Amino acid sequence: MKSHLFLIVFILMLTACLSGGTDYGKTITDHLMSKVPTGYKVEILRLEKLAPVTVADSITILRSEFENDRNGKVEHTRGVMALARMLPESPNRQNREKALYHTIDSLESLLVPRFYENVSTNKVLAVPVRCRYSVFVPGAPSAVTETFDFWLTPDGRRVIYQRKSK
Repeated sequence: MKSHLFLIVFILMLTACLSGGTDYGKTITDHLMSKVPTGYKVEILRLEKLAPVTVADSITILRSEFENDRNGKVEHTRGVMALARMLPESPNRQNREKALYHTIDSLESLLVPRFYENVSTNKVLAVPVRCRYSVFVPGAPSAVTETFDFWLTPDGRRVIYQRKSK
């Protein structure tokens, strides 16, 4: 009885994987083949689907970048102000200091822009896949093997971005 149940579950899982699954390997292979000269061959050695990138992830990244950028500009302006204080006392120096104080106040009061208004934070924006592949060059004694991370559209049919894996 257990073996029949296992066989039925296995067949159902296999059918689901073959019929509804996205072929990330084909998408990546097609993408790579479009970038190499004719005659080269690409062979996927290993694929690893990573956690999908959601709207919530994107908001976190964009917010962090915004805050880092803003904080960097504030620190730069404070550095300029410290240099300005080394100048001899004059009306120009006082005006410059007031302008720099105003710039710092303006930067510090900036609010993080609202990203993805009215979009569910669970919405998947990209599916990252780590891919180890070999490129066979005609006439070369061995293949070149690399590992890259590819960000695919949510349906897995197009590469959005790629970068060498760390």
